Amino acid sequence: MDTDWIGDLKVGDKFVTEGGWGDEIKLHRVQRITKTQIISGGNCKFRKENGRKIGSSGFRSTYMQQFTAIKSEQILRQCVKKLMEDADVSTMDIGKVHKLNEILKV
Repeated sequence: MDTDWIGDLKVGDKFVTEGGWGDEIKLHRVQRITKTQIISGGNCKFRKENGRKIGSSGFRSTYMQQFTAIKSEQILRQCVKKLMEDADVSTMDIGKVHKLNEILKV
């Protein structure tokens, strides 16, 4: 796994994680950098040497991944899918239901 990009991260930069138990892509923003760690919001800590999340172990470990346009699209799709799963069309304004119907016609 290419981890050279981790050394170029600065406070405020974005990266993603994918894996662990949820298989959900999560967006992180660098909050702090120490000699050995990258710390993101929520106090998530990752090893600078290999991008592995501190505290994760085994074959389902969580690793940092570079934020790319492809990852951004995957996150958008994931968010829209979640919105669609949570949408209650039975109480939605009928105009919105018609718009959704037009958009989702395949």
